[in-house]
Amino acid sequence: MVLDTYEHSEFVAIALVATNHLRPSFFPRMLGLDFFLSGYRIFTRLASSSSALRGLYILRSDTDRQLMYRTGNIFTRYRYSLCQAICENDGLELRIAIKTVDGQADLSVRGQLNSQPAPLPEGSPFADCMPPGTLPVRCPSLRLRAANTLNYRRARRARTLEARAY
Repeated sequence: MVLDTYEHSEFVAIALVATNHLRPSFFPRMLGLDFFLSGYRIFTRLASSSSALRGLYILRSDTDRQLMYRTGNIFTRYRYSLCQAICENDGLELRIAIKTVDGQADLSVRGQLNSQPAPLPEGSPFADCMPPGTLPVRCPSLRLRAANTLNYRRARRARTLEARAY
């Protein structure tokens, strides 16, 4: 396995997800759990020149629920660590802060929900947003539809998390 590159650049994918009543499909909704997940992956491909197989290599996964930490590590290879996650959404801005036990994956991001997507950063290997099929990378858009809004609340932790699913 080697890093997948484009124009001599490598890529990292970070996914931040607030779940709502997540459960196996055969469980009733009331048994579902609300929790936060963060995942850090790098784009890879098989080293063989005859292979076109590409994928994501898991660098780290975090969750804010002890149950997800334990069961996720038993049933998956995601190597979950525990974190504290705070998501705030005031309708104009989405803010997410993650604090990890070891401090190695602490993260704070914010996105403007009522504006156009940000331009590509200076020095980007891309001239513009790429068409589908080149790399599994897309230009991010924080324009969200109200129908996909997810309010994520956990009173037992004496804090309110709000996030939008997109």
